[in-house]
This record gives sequence, structure tokens and C-alpha cells, in this order.
Amino acid sequence: MKNSLWSKNFTIITWGTVISAVGGVGLNFALSVLIYNKTSSTLLTAIFAAVSMIPNFVLPLFIGPLIDRFPRRKIIYCSDFLMSIMFMIIAYITRDGFFDYTFYLIVALVVSINGVIYSITYESFFPELIPEGQIQKGYAISSLIYPTVNTIMFPVAALIFEKYGVSFIFLLEAVLLFIAACFETQIRIDDKSV
Repeated sequence: MKNSLWSKNFTIITWGTVISAVGGVGLNFALSVLIYNKTSSTLLTAIFAAVSMIPNFVLPLFIGPLIDRFPRRKIIYCSDFLMSIMFMIIAYITRDGFFDYTFYLIVALVVSINGVIYSITYESFFPELIPEGQIQKGYAISSLIYPTVNTIMFPVAALIFEKYGVSFIFLLEAVLLFIAACFETQIRIDDKSV
């Protein structure tokens, strides 16, 4: 009898990733639009985008060896819980239309750093969550998540941003990350990284 791809651990990490991706795509879109709307500057918007990309180039060289010293399951759900708390605080701060370019640059940098840590941890942990003999199917499903979410979420994020503003998107992202982290705490596996 063949193992089913949709084991408990694989299902949890997949749904956690989908939930996290939905909020992440919406938030990235909303922040870019907000920066441009408030500054009317393509240069400042480009600087914002560049700052949020810097950790993707620099951190992987240093973060990988550190991640190997800690339980990856815990890094994944703690990362989502911490970002959920941060986004809840930011939703509160921005509820009355607060805007400060430097503040949003720092937010983008923190989100990007967290994203790098999460991504490297996920990539090293994911193969252990795929049932034996199902690696190809597991990666096929995983590779569809972000393109599908991008296609669906850009127009949805635009509507939410237009109707409710960026504060609501921060709050929505906080709730989605909290749900994803709750799912991820249910992963049961002997983490071989420690």
C-alpha cells in the first residue's frame, strides 16, 4: 500500500503556508501601494522595495548555520507568532492613518529578515514532512502555492486596501499568521536538526 501524500504533517505545513502566503502577498502589495500613494515618488517606492530585498541577498549566508542549531518546527511557529504580534501592534499604530516613511522602511526590513529566516527553515524542514515516496508530488504542490496565491490575492488585496486601508490589512495578516502558527504547532516530527 502506498503512503498518502496528505499525511497530517504535510497537510498542516501546506495549509500553514497557504494561510501565511495569503496574508503576505496582500501585505506586500498594500505596503507598496501605500508608500507610492503617500510619497508620490517612484524613487522612494523603489528604495522601499530595495530595502525589503536586501536581507534576501545578505542573510542566507549567515542564517543557515544558526538555524541548524535550533528545532526548525519551533522556529517556524515562533516566527509566525512573533510576526502576528508585531502586525497587531502595527495595525493599532496605523488605525488612524499614521504614516512615516522611515517607520515603514523598518517594518519592511524586519518583515524581510523574518521572511528569510522562515524561508530557510521551511526549505530545510519541508522534505522531512513529505511522506516517503511522495517527494515529487509534495514539491509539486508546494511550488503551486505562491503563484496561485499571487494570482488570487493581488486583486483581493487591492479591494481590501481600497475599502478598509492598510491598518485592516495589518490586522488581517496578524490573524492569518496566528492561525498558521497554531496549525504549525501541531506538526509532530522528530526534528533532526538538533
